Amino acid sequence: MVGHTRTLRSDQPQHANSPACHTTRQSRPAEEPKTNDLHDLTSYNSGIPNKAFYLAAIAPGGHAWERAGRIWYESLRSPQVRPNATFRSFAAVTSHQAGILFGADERKAVAKAWHEVSIAV
Repeated sequence: MVGHTRTLRSDQPQHANSPACHTTRQSRPAEEPKTNDLHDLTSYNSGIPNKAFYLAAIAPGGHAWERAGRIWYESLRSPQVRPNATFRSFAAVTSHQAGILFGADERKAVAKAWHEVSIAV
C-alpha cells in the first residue's frame, strides 16, 4: 500500500473529490468513487471529519489533545454515536460534548468547524 500525507492547514485542495479540502463550500463532491471497497470509501470520506477536528483544534489555540481531542474522544464514547452515525449526527454530538466539557464558546467553535466543512449542526 502506498501512503501519502495531506495537510489540513492548506487552503489548496489536497484531493480533487474531497469536499472538505475544497476552498469553496459545496454540498456534494462532483463525483463519488465508483467502488464497493469500504477502504476506498472510508479514505474518500475521512477528510471531512478530519478537517472539522483540525479546525476545532486550532480555534482555541494550545494543543489539540487539550480540548478537541477530549471532545472527540468523549463523543466517540457516547451512546448517542451508533455504528450508522452520519456526519451530521456526529457533529451534533461533538458540539454538545464541547459545551458540556468546556462551555458555550467551545461549543460554538466546534459548530463553526463543522459548518466550515459543510455539515450543519
